[in-house]
Amino acid sequence: MSDSDQEGLEEMIAAAVDVVCRECPERVPDLARDVPSAFKFLVSKWAIASYLHLHWPQVLRAVPDSGMFSAFLAAFRNMAWAALWEELPRRLPRARSRTQTRVLLLYLATIRFLPHQDPDGRRFQELVDSVSERNIGALRSAANRLADAIPLESASELRSCLRNFYFERLHQ
Repeated sequence: MSDSDQEGLEEMIAAAVDVVCRECPERVPDLARDVPSAFKFLVSKWAIASYLHLHWPQVLRAVPDSGMFSAFLAAFRNMAWAALWEELPRRLPRARSRTQTRVLLLYLATIRFLPHQDPDGRRFQELVDSVSERNIGALRSAANRLADAIPLESASELRSCLRNFYFERLHQ
């Protein structure tokens, strides 16, 4: 592909991302997924993610509560730490159940840990300890989904702890 064709394609992608972010923010997590194989030779998911990066704060703010978890996972996948840092505390008071509250607290503990603002990691164990045996399954499932969403290069130790649902290693 020529440089001018590549540049034109990038401009089209940027315009499309901008329209989706403005007109139907609930569809943004779909943009952050893998590019269909038929288009991989033209553009990578990273090209789309780089355009999304400029829009994450307004996108997360606009996504309805019913779609917040998939949007948050997409933001984690794309390392939109600042947008998550801003949006997660705003959503906490609006949680509709204890399970939603605990999942949001798990995401918040993760976003605090990732940029090393809270490298101790005790929040994870405190959160697990606060959940009854009956409700631990939902938090464990959320931790697994979150582990899959965190880019490996960001925090392999954290991913491992989330997958195993064992956080002792994070505060040693």
